Parts: sequence; structure tokens; C-alpha cells
Amino acid sequence: MSQRININQELIFIILQYFLKMISDYSKDWINIIKFRLEKILKDNIISFWYPNVIDYEFGGYNLSYDIGNKSISNGPKMIVSQARMLWFFSKIYKVKFKNKRFLRAADHGFTFLKEVMWDKKYGGFFWELDPTTKILKPKKHLYGQAFALIALLEYSKVCINDEPLKLAKKLFIILEKNAHDIDNNGYLEYFNQDWSIPPKDEIGYLGFNHDAKLLNTHIHILEALNYYYRATEDTLAKERLIEMMFILSNTIIDKKSGTCIENFTLDWIPLKIKENERRVYFGHNIKISSVIYTSCKTLNLSNKIFLDFLTHLFSPLIKYGFDSKRGGFYDSGKVFQSADHLNKIWWVQAEGLISLLIMYEITNDEKYLEYFIRTLNWIENYQIDWDNGEWFNEITPKGNPIGPKVNIWKAGYHTTKAILEVLNLKLFHEKDKAMHYIKNK
Repeated sequence: MSQRININQELIFIILQYFLKMISDYSKDWINIIKFRLEKILKDNIISFWYPNVIDYEFGGYNLSYDIGNKSISNGPKMIVSQARMLWFFSKIYKVKFKNKRFLRAADHGFTFLKEVMWDKKYGGFFWELDPTTKILKPKKHLYGQAFALIALLEYSKVCINDEPLKLAKKLFIILEKNAHDIDNNGYLEYFNQDWSIPPKDEIGYLGFNHDAKLLNTHIHILEALNYYYRATEDTLAKERLIEMMFILSNTIIDKKSGTCIENFTLDWIPLKIKENERRVYFGHNIKISSVIYTSCKTLNLSNKIFLDFLTHLFSPLIKYGFDSKRGGFYDSGKVFQSADHLNKIWWVQAEGLISLLIMYEITNDEKYLEYFIRTLNWIENYQIDWDNGEWFNEITPKGNPIGPKVNIWKAGYHTTKAILEVLNLKLFHEKDKAMHYIKNK
């Protein structure tokens, strides 16, 4: 009798091993399919579009002016934000994905333009905007642009054969610390004259606000830049600023009642006056918060679990009010506690959604985030991507019509590429147990 039991136990063990192998193989197939889809987007839709189309061999930098059908409208103005984003793009692509020297040369080309043309040699920092022939159109300094310049310089420093970009990044950090950090209230002042003096009180800055406003949009990217800077330098002051910004973005900017981000503040972090029933939630900024907090935790070797309640509280209204439950993807914006009423789907919001949804799955093990990730990816592949001409459409209307230029001073290769690469770097694609957990519970 005991021999029979032992035989049955061995048989059960063999069968169990067989089914576990099937689950493991299936999970690998599932993960590989998602990975294949993402890499196809990156290679066939994104990279093939940007190179060599945007290289401006005549005046330097990158020509970022294409209509929805990929026709070059003109050799348009050159803004520090998008010039820096394209420098980041070519540097990142060369470093982590395609070791093709043409991408490195494209990055070298962009760095030369930033250093020789867009850098203010008299006062330091980067000009906001030049005309196509490099004449200065907007010489004043905005922290939004300086933050992206810092990000680009530090990404390029990883592939450059010398320390020029790192030296310039350090010089920029010192300038920002001296002129822009708000010692009294924390965070950063944003808008300055060319010489870093304070503009007149009634002057409207490049992002639509005067100098005594602090914007969520800007501070998100300052935190992003501080992550880059601290990882590159291990500077103790940068670490202090990084922690300071994490606190601001996980506490100060959050409306505790609704769990959504407040967009604009006075210098001492009082929300700018607006009628309560008119305050809007811009879903893209709310989505972005989770990824920069996640990255900051990794930079400082902190567990993301300490922000778990904050992040789940933040994501709840995004899913409830901002996600398209029928077709997938995130809408643009809506009023607080109300469903979205601006229903266009913007390219960068979908890109940020991919990153943050998978981050939320990694942190929580809650499969609803994985479901929303897949539905967002489906939306992107079916509607947001221009498979015929390359890249992603700027916006898609509720009727499914693409609108807006394919490339302009605000739309470069940064968001889409960053989304794909950051998603592929998450644990789900490197730890089979994570994938098996999802498959076994389906």
C-alpha cells in the first residue's frame, strides 16, 4: 500500500512540474510578445522617423518643424527644451540600444549647438529660443528649459569621449543653485531676465505666468534633472535638493481631498486663486508624478513602499475620471471630482501612462494596473501611432481623428522613446516570477 502511495506522489510531482513548466513557458511567451511589440514601436516607428530627418546641417542643432503628414513646414525656431530633448534622444539611443556611430554623431552635433550657440557665454545658462539662423529671439532664462538642458548634458556625458558635457552640467547646476533655489520657501524660482535678475512683476513669462509663480510642470522636471545630476556626481547638495523636491511633489502639491495635483502656486506654496469649481486636473502631470518618485527612490536606495499609500491615492482618480474604459488610453483633463471633459488623447500623456502603470503594478502587485497598461498599449498601437509615416500623432480627437503637427518646438523624440526604454527596464521583463504571478491568476 505504501509503495502505491509513493508512486502516486511521484506521479503527482511529475504532473505538477509539467504544468509549472507550461505556465513558465506561457509567461515567457506573454512577456516576449509585449517586449516584441514595444521594441517594434521603438525601432520601426520612432527611431526611423527622427534620424536623419531632423539634423540641421546648415545652422546647427535640430530642425523640429514637420506637419502631420511629415512635410517640413520650414526651418523653424529652436527652443532649448526640444533641442535638449533631441540631444537626450540620440545619446540614449546610442548608449542603450543601437551602437551605431551615426546616432553618436547626431548627439555630438546637438551638444555642439547647445554649447556653442544656445549657452549664454556672458551670464551662463541657456537661452530660451533662437530663430532658424541662430539669432536670439527669447534670451531670458526659464527653469523648465534649464532642467531639460541638465538632463540632456548628463545623458550625453555617458557616451561622450571627454568630460565637457559633465563640466557644463556642473557649471549649470551651480548657476541654478545660486540664482534659482528658493532658500526661504524651498523649491525653485522659475523665470529670470537674461542676467538672472528678477523681471518686472507684471511681466508674463515663457510658460504663461510671471516670475513669482511656481509651477508643478517645472518642478516635476527639476526633480527629474536632480536625479540625473546626483547619479552622475554624488554631490551632497544635489542629494539635499533631491530629497527636498521629493517632499514637495509627494506632499505640498497634492490636494488631499481629491488626491490630485494642484498645478500652480505662489512663491510660498499657496495655490494660485481659482474658483473651486473651475480647478482642472491635467492627467498627464498626475501620471508623471509616480514615475519621478519611483526613480528618485531608486536613486536614493529607498523602498518605494514608503510612498505606496500616496501613489495609490494619486492614481485612483486618474483611473476613475481620466481613463477611457472603452478604448483605452488617458484623456487630457477634467474638473476635480468629475469625468474628463477634454477628451483628446495627447501623445506624451499616453507615453507617461505606459511607464507609470507598469511601475504601479511593480509596486503594488495589483493586476488592474497591468490590465490598464495593456489597454493603453493597445490604444497607442491602434490609434496614436502613425505606422505609415512614423512617430506618434500629436493628438487624437474623440472621433479618432489625428490633429496637430508631427514635430514642433514642444514635440520631439523624448517622451515616446523614454517610455519604451523605461518600461523595458522594469522588473516585469527581467523577473519571470512576476510574469507567472499574473498568468496563474488569469
